[in-house]
Amino acid sequence: MTVNSTNVHRLEKIFFVSCTRKKSFLCFIGVMAALCVWKVGFFQPMEFSNRNIGTDASHPQITTGRLQFSSQPETFNQTEIQKKRKALINRTCRKLGLSRNSKNSTFVSKNMQTFFVEDTHKIVFCSVPKVGSTTWVKVLHGLQEGIQISTMQDLSNITRTLRRLNTYTSSEIYERLNTYTKFFFVREPFERLLSAYLNKLGKFANEKDYKFFHQNYGIPIIKKYRANISAMPDSLHKGNDVTFEEFVKYLIHHNYSDDGPLDRHWQHYHRLCHPCHIQYDFIGKYETLIEDATLILASIHADNDVQFPDRKSTAQALSKQYYGKLPKDLFENLFKMYRIDYEFFGFPSPNFKDYI
Repeated sequence: MTVNSTNVHRLEKIFFVSCTRKKSFLCFIGVMAALCVWKVGFFQPMEFSNRNIGTDASHPQITTGRLQFSSQPETFNQTEIQKKRKALINRTCRKLGLSRNSKNSTFVSKNMQTFFVEDTHKIVFCSVPKVGSTTWVKVLHGLQEGIQISTMQDLSNITRTLRRLNTYTSSEIYERLNTYTKFFFVREPFERLLSAYLNKLGKFANEKDYKFFHQNYGIPIIKKYRANISAMPDSLHKGNDVTFEEFVKYLIHHNYSDDGPLDRHWQHYHRLCHPCHIQYDFIGKYETLIEDATLILASIHADNDVQFPDRKSTAQALSKQYYGKLPKDLFENLFKMYRIDYEFFGFPSPNFKDYI
């Protein structure tokens, strides 16, 4: 029984009536002394923490960034959140008439390039660019090799040590999809899109991206969507100053053309990770990255010293600066293009007024 003021008052009344009937002075003294001790707190219920419990493998204490999540109530809340996220995906799949059937050889052979596998802990991770995927690949490599991610430098070497799901045979793929812990992360779609633009075509693009994205995307975009291009020969040669509006125009036009699939950095979530075909164990969000990462790492009984760094979003801080300068019709057409990502994962629809 929970000890609170109401229960104590009830007990006082019961003892008072009982002792009055017996007319015993000692009864009064004993009862009142016991109640005083109870109210002061000598008989408070014992509170258990992980230190009392010991090292329960089902609830390991995982350090994630600046926080530690190890209590059962928090795990329960996160589990409920996961149920709601998966239920929303199921409803959206039914609404779109998409089947949840991964046993399709054509589907499997064509769509497993973005999936990483860590066989030691039996993990399948669908990597979505600009949603902490690089860090997750490092975490999986660290789990596989037993090393801290802070010591890793060259991501290209890391990705070579982790197998992709499409390198397995069909039967091995089916086995892993049916028995391994499967997860992926998503992010507010417009924020992810801006992050991809800034990192691949905008001011944060690095030299490696210059060679590929500026040449293969920047130059064609400038050539197609920039007026008076003859007056800007340097831009046409380098492709390194694509404006955000030009990028958005390219996306919308590409979406309604037969120019092939979008680059994975701005591809729709459901086309990268196929949640209507694969039944995931966890759906993470960039906005709750620490909490979701903790739950996933705990579910695979990762070692206590596995760390997932906290991340800060530059794109979120710059959203108004970029989206607020778009013409309203362009903003609305872009939302129509990515509406399905908002519906699948329950993100609030963006309102143009919020960006101006």
